[in-house]
Amino acid sequence: MELTCTGCQQKLRIGEEAVGKRVRCPQCNQIQYVPVEQRTAAAAETWRLKGPRGDEYGPVDRAELDRWVNQGRVTATSQLMCSTSGRWVWAGDVYPVLRPASSTVPPVTGGSMAGGRLGAGQRNYYSDKSKIVAGVLGLFLGYFGIQRFYLGYPFIGILMLCTGGGCGVWSFIDSILILVGSVPDADGRPLRD
Repeated sequence: MELTCTGCQQKLRIGEEAVGKRVRCPQCNQIQYVPVEQRTAAAAETWRLKGPRGDEYGPVDRAELDRWVNQGRVTATSQLMCSTSGRWVWAGDVYPVLRPASSTVPPVTGGSMAGGRLGAGQRNYYSDKSKIVAGVLGLFLGYFGIQRFYLGYPFIGILMLCTGGGCGVWSFIDSILILVGSVPDADGRPLRD
């Protein structure tokens, strides 16, 4: 099977065991998804993408959707709808490679990805915000909506500031919801522990 690298446009020979997984280009180190081969019956299928904030894109064919995955435009928290099924599913269910637990990219020692930083083509599934920090901010400074400003929700933060955190009730409930992991950051990513 052949695949064209999205980084350097070099043709890569890929083994069948890599289908549905991520591979690294030996020339430019670009990480990309190896799409599953299309059947002729699937040519009529179109897909729609719903981002973490609810923006909808498409319809596009599966090949274009595979390119979006390689470009990092599709995350595990995105939703996809196939024209044949007519229902929304998580992108991580259609592309298991997007799920954080099933990462198939081997760790790199040295270079731009050393020290836990992300390299080109990789996306972080979890937020850089901590649920402990956000929850404690909510418990102690919830009257001012500080936890919502911290998570990237300035409008809700202003509302909490104007209402005194809903006289403390709203800020207390909000803090509990944050601590149990029910509130994502403004990009829709789950908060880290």
